[in-house]
Amino acid sequence: MNLPLLPHLQTLSSFLKHIHYYNYTQLNNFNYAFTISIKIDYSECYIHLPHKSQPSPEYFFPQLSAYIYYPAIPIPSKFSPINNNLSNMNSIIMESDINYSYFRLVEAISEGHDETTIAKHHYDNIQYNTCYNKFLFYNHLPLLSHPQTIISFLRHIHSFGYSLENACGYTLTISIKNDHSEAHVYLPSEAKPLPNHFILPIQAIWYYPNIQLKSNTSTPVFSIPAPLAPISSNLTQSRNPNTLPLNLTICTHNVRGYNENLKQQVWEDYCITHSLNIISITETKIAEDNAITKFHNSKHFSYFWSCTNSPKAGTALMIQKQLTPHIHNILTFPGYAIAIDLFFKHDHKFRIISIYLPCENSQLRLQIQNTIIQWIQQATNRNIQPIILGDFNVPPNNSTSLSIKYKLLQFLQYNNIYNLADHTNTSSYTWHSSRHHSTIDYIWAHLPLLKYLNSFYLDDAENSTQSDHKILISSWTFPYAFIGKNRHST
Repeated sequence: MNLPLLPHLQTLSSFLKHIHYYNYTQLNNFNYAFTISIKIDYSECYIHLPHKSQPSPEYFFPQLSAYIYYPAIPIPSKFSPINNNLSNMNSIIMESDINYSYFRLVEAISEGHDETTIAKHHYDNIQYNTCYNKFLFYNHLPLLSHPQTIISFLRHIHSFGYSLENACGYTLTISIKNDHSEAHVYLPSEAKPLPNHFILPIQAIWYYPNIQLKSNTSTPVFSIPAPLAPISSNLTQSRNPNTLPLNLTICTHNVRGYNENLKQQVWEDYCITHSLNIISITETKIAEDNAITKFHNSKHFSYFWSCTNSPKAGTALMIQKQLTPHIHNILTFPGYAIAIDLFFKHDHKFRIISIYLPCENSQLRLQIQNTIIQWIQQATNRNIQPIILGDFNVPPNNSTSLSIKYKLLQFLQYNNIYNLADHTNTSSYTWHSSRHHSTIDYIWAHLPLLKYLNSFYLDDAENSTQSDHKILISSWTFPYAFIGKNRHST
């Protein structure tokens, strides 16, 4: 391909980044130049030239769109004495080693056999604090004995009508440790991902069937919040969905451009696997007359754009499609801010304001800040709770400055609106370059909302948009949002 050579060792991610620099991407001709195969134990991958495209034994060809799901797999070299096998091979469990005692127990009971021995074996091997049993307890499903793998766990929940095509897209998140030694199933309220883990998009879960689920967390088994929605039709019949709380995960991220189809797909995959419901994306760099603002179709999200005729700046709100019937009003400041009012029952009314403040044009910045302040005042006067999020392009440590670029920050601080990073003692920068880093992205929430906050955390964008901004994620639970207030009997 006549490209500069690379030193040893390289991973699949580092190799793809290298060729991407020379305009070899999944969207152009690199798929005609080579293919990639991966060993079934995920210990290494191999790059095939066009005339040698047959996989070796114990290797498989992933789909082209799946290359990004295997970032840490090493690329071996025949000149290197380094052993590329995983150091922890007990991460791979063969089918014969999986404990299927639950299904044997059910079979024995249904056929009228003595189940005493099988039942003792099953319950003696249940480890209650494993991630998969916490997930099963959370969703009111039978627990499993140890050990389990990704594929055995998926088979178990699938037998109860829980599949990747239904509600699990909103509650099921699985990550894999970078060395592929273990996998982890998350509860919706857990911070994601665990250290040294990467999140699997839903469609990539099947590429790692035999990795063991074995990580533990400090989340107590018996203090787990209610799930977002029933996971099967049987459960729906036994529990009225209108009595469930409204669980929202609200996020902001500076995507540094949103024009590429692949980037849009990868970002939506990230949003789905992290159960994000309302997403603010900033610096979209999409002009107002760009066809994407009119014809962009998405199965899971509705996009609401704020663009200018210049392909600079730009912001948008992505709203999960199940929530769009609750949209009451939309306000925009072209190219720099958008506000959407969402109304639910029990007086849960929100104004989500996504902003991108320019750092150069001071007069424009002042005009945007004044508009947002008016939106906030209007919302609070109408008993609508504001959440303001996005890229402010200003750090928090100079918020007492007399400079007009801090006007919005000062207004928020003096009007009972709280920075979630400060409120949760989350101290980390949100933007970085090769030499500097700073906090310029925020999520702010009105004081009455804070009692509903479950968690707030930052995530790296390396495996999604590859932006130099971090992803800010907050999760909330609002009770009785689908039913009206109780009335006194007369």
